[in-house]
Amino acid sequence: MKKTIAYWLMVMWGINQYAQPVAIDARLDTTAILIGDQIHLTVVLQHPSEAQVKLPQPKDTLTAKVEIIESRTDTIASSPAGKIIRQQFLITSFDSGTYLIPPLPYVVTHKGKIDTVGTNPLWLTVYSIPVDSTTHLFDIKPLMRIPYTFREIMQYVIWILIVAGIIAGGFFLYLKYKRKEPLFVEHKIEEPPHVIALRELEALKEKKLWQQGQVKEYYSALTDILRTYLEKRYEISAMESTTYEIMRDLKKLGYENEPWYRELNDLLQRADLVKFAKAQPLPDENENSYQQAYRIVLDTKKEIIIIQQENEPENQSNNKES
Repeated sequence: MKKTIAYWLMVMWGINQYAQPVAIDARLDTTAILIGDQIHLTVVLQHPSEAQVKLPQPKDTLTAKVEIIESRTDTIASSPAGKIIRQQFLITSFDSGTYLIPPLPYVVTHKGKIDTVGTNPLWLTVYSIPVDSTTHLFDIKPLMRIPYTFREIMQYVIWILIVAGIIAGGFFLYLKYKRKEPLFVEHKIEEPPHVIALRELEALKEKKLWQQGQVKEYYSALTDILRTYLEKRYEISAMESTTYEIMRDLKKLGYENEPWYRELNDLLQRADLVKFAKAQPLPDENENSYQQAYRIVLDTKKEIIIIQQENEPENQSNNKES
């Protein structure tokens, strides 16, 4: 290739001296290749500088068996007298045999005259790859399975967990919708048992049941309030137990010597006489029963201790000083 360029540079010098007409030359890197090899077909065209040249633009093939992979054109020399243009084709062939590359036409327009010049024909021989007859042919090996890596397995596990979570969440929302339940339930702070009991005692007092002759209903409501309170306060089965069983359970918990223990026993036994023996207490006894129940709740209520932060007293003292 370097020799070709040097040759055409000498031609340019000649153009400058004698203004020679159009000249063209085509060469292959080699005239023999193996199937699939790639070589260059290089065409060098010399023409006067004021001439116009129409280059051939073959699409995919030079011949039926010789294919064009790519092509490019550039100017390798230029002077007021003339130019040298180089056009290169990267070619290949996939069929063995000897093929004639026909001349490529270049149309040159100079001083109102149109002339067509063609490249010199070239022969290209394509050889197939020789087969070693001493070696044996083997079947294609099956695909080799590569074991999964820990990272790949974890990716599958994560996706499975995500899909399972989405399905579980959707099922949860469906159940909420079907049952017409709110999506988010606000948890109320549970009131202490004594607060509930005192409130219910006040409500019972407002009803004035025994004053209206409903003595049995009055004692049933009064003992139900106490039984519910004792069950929550001491975690005993007071609602389903008899008076004897309630007092026995409280005795086991160590409250036998408490002042309210005897008072509770008296109140429950009086209520049993009213409910089961149809006893009719005096009005003072009815009022006293209410007062007994109220005192029992107050005497047995669980104290709620509020722990303040260590710096809170200091802040309060500072506020007083200021």
